Amino acid sequence: WDWFYEHHERWFFKDRRWLPSEFPELFEERRGDQAPLAVWEVGCGAGNTIFPVARHHRDRGSRFRIVGSDVSQRAVDLVRSFREFDSTCMSCQVHDLATSEA
Repeated sequence: WDWFYEHHERWFFKDRRWLPSEFPELFEERRGDQAPLAVWEVGCGAGNTIFPVARHHRDRGSRFRIVGSDVSQRAVDLVRSFREFDSTCMSCQVHDLATSEA
């Protein structure tokens, strides 16, 4: 995957514009007395899912926290360097669920 993202960067996959119809709970408005939206995307790649979700909530002033993880360091670097990455409400790290490491 590192080789793949090295060559294609974040433009191989398109942003997931179908997310609101398939996962409407990710786009529900949060009231002030509700806990902030919290999402962990396993296998986030270059962020084509986490950025549309973050964009939606940021544009509405909603409270949210999004964590992305991927096996590829290159993919994680792409997410972290993208202009829409905001470390106050987003994080991204290398993580392989197939390993026994926590």
